[in-house]
Amino acid sequence: MPVRHALPGSLALLLCVAAPLVAATIPVTTELDVDLDDGSCALREAIVAANDDAAYHGCPAGSGPDRIVFDLAPLPATIALQAALPPIDSSVLLRGPAAGVVELDGQGLWPILDVSTNTPGVWFGVEDLMLVDGAGAGGGALVVGEGTRAELRRVRILGSTATVGGGALWVAGTLAQPTSALLVDCEIWGNTSSGASGGGALRILGPGASVVIRRSVVAANTAEGFNGGAVAVQNGE
Repeated sequence: MPVRHALPGSLALLLCVAAPLVAATIPVTTELDVDLDDGSCALREAIVAANDDAAYHGCPAGSGPDRIVFDLAPLPATIALQAALPPIDSSVLLRGPAAGVVELDGQGLWPILDVSTNTPGVWFGVEDLMLVDGAGAGGGALVVGEGTRAELRRVRILGSTATVGGGALWVAGTLAQPTSALLVDCEIWGNTSSGASGGGALRILGPGASVVIRRSVVAANTAEGFNGGAVAVQNGE
């Protein structure tokens, strides 16, 4: 069932702020999930290069706001995580080559992307990627923490689970560090929350947390024994 949220005035102004200009592009050149100085650039190594603004294990240096792209062949490709990825604490866009072509797979063991380091002013974007089979406490596939402005476009989040809440996505903010997430042309399907916080698809927590969903499908998500099979909101919007 499509889900749409109206835009409150203050949030509308926030989301109209343009994404930061990209200073560096970091290409992921292997679908292996490794951390080795082997000349290739894995996704976890690219995140370190973007966070630290320094070259790392075959990945070029980030420089302020960065773009991580996926230069993989053949396609489609799956990056099967062998451990949790490093938390993202700088402004970065993860961009796939086309919708439904590159899959980030948590293998039912790991959360997939974590932007919860509470670094105020971070902008985080995901475009044209699939996040599948993530597993975490709050946010099975994606965690968006305080002070972050996130945008997801043409992203599919499928089959992820959370033991606290937000089977697919957890968004938390405060009045001092507001957090927003904009989802456009996304699909959030078949995710599960088994914890007391509920929200089979999304958990929105705190008076500074806001989520806007446009032209997207949120369907077949489950909160086991608790409210909010699709969305659970506590003091957010």
